[in-house]
Amino acid sequence: PQYAAWTAAQGLPRLRPAVPSEPDVSIVHPRDGLTLRRDPTMASHAATLRLQAAVTPHAEQVVWWVDGQAVAVADDPWTWHWQLEPGEHTIEAGLPWRTERSAPVHVIVQ
Repeated sequence: PQYAAWTAAQGLPRLRPAVPSEPDVSIVHPRDGLTLRRDPTMASHAATLRLQAAVTPHAEQVVWWVDGQAVAVADDPWTWHWQLEPGEHTIEAGLPWRTERSAPVHVIVQ
């Protein structure tokens, strides 16, 4: 605004102020609707599902939520291995200290 008259007099286009973009967090893996079957011969601590997020613009960390509970904070590249539990689960990713979250992903573990 301070230089609006001068830029107009010079025939320069008026620039819009930069609007900070809201971060976009999405879950890359797993896909929504995934059904998994646990191998009964595998130790329970070894049966995990890789969770992978994407964040634009870049963020240092992602918070992983499973069934409404924050379960992990993952540094870039925002990957975490969730120990499988039988049942239907909802997984979300978000940024620390923010309320926005990714679209939920639903998985079934049998």
